[in-house]
Amino acid sequence: MGEAYQYVSSYHTLPLNDKDLPAMQTVSVQRYYSSESKDDTRARCKKEREALWGALVKLKVELYSTTFYFPATDVLGKTEEPFYKNGYNRVFAGRGSPMEIRDVLRLAIRAGRIGKGGVRPTLDAYVYDFMTLDCNGFMGNLFNLSPHMHIANWATGDGTKSDDYYDDIGWLEADKMTKGYLPLKPILSVGDITPCDVIITVKRNVMLSMGRFVHIAVVDGISPAGNGKHYVQVVEWGGHGADKHYAPDTFEIIDGPELPGIGKKKDGTPKNGKKLGVGFWEKGKEKDNIFRYFFKKPCEANPATWGRFGLEDV
Repeated sequence: MGEAYQYVSSYHTLPLNDKDLPAMQTVSVQRYYSSESKDDTRARCKKEREALWGALVKLKVELYSTTFYFPATDVLGKTEEPFYKNGYNRVFAGRGSPMEIRDVLRLAIRAGRIGKGGVRPTLDAYVYDFMTLDCNGFMGNLFNLSPHMHIANWATGDGTKSDDYYDDIGWLEADKMTKGYLPLKPILSVGDITPCDVIITVKRNVMLSMGRFVHIAVVDGISPAGNGKHYVQVVEWGGHGADKHYAPDTFEIIDGPELPGIGKKKDGTPKNGKKLGVGFWEKGKEKDNIFRYFFKKPCEANPATWGRFGLEDV
């Protein structure tokens, strides 16, 4: 298995490895959540983010700009281990890396948010309700870039302004640093597809510049399958459960249809469409005009741990 598969698996099997706390459990993060989700996940996670921070303040954590520490007398302060506020916020927004999630779970255990008197009775219940990810979060984290960029940002470079919720929690620096990687370059030949290249799903009949781009995934491997088809190992955070995160299948890869233009020119004629690259029709969705286009990866995979761009506090 390739690098994308290994990274997605690190969410599914995530050891806490803290002998002092103690917290030696291994947890599995598998839930899907996006800002488009219709349930109460966003509000619930925001509430817990604020409640846990309040509990940490009572433990006298010291915040220095974007980094915070426990007192030296605390079990989490013995080694002067730094914790990062941007990573903390990112986790509760469904954008955390495995290491950022691990730290938040250790913080929740230390603050008494799990178990008797806590907000959830067990560690697994806490993970299920508050630790989530979505497709663009996984994709950004795989490349150590911003996990917040909209799928349309990757496809066209358009619409890169973040919403007020993310402005409020203060980790837009990674967004700004990622803009230089936008947009991704369409792949024009199947022979140019390599591991960690990107697949973007487009609803071609949706006439909204942002809304037509609905999913993003990563190629873990590709090989000929005979009869003009290719076996593509697709890694994606496409739903609840580990079985939704790895989807190998055989596809007929063709020149992608032109993306219809949106709106009209000043003279009243329809705007020109846009030619992308090769891809395949989503199985069972051909009638719905849903096509998956291949794009070159923004950079070499460099899975995020703490922070982004090699800066732990970003």
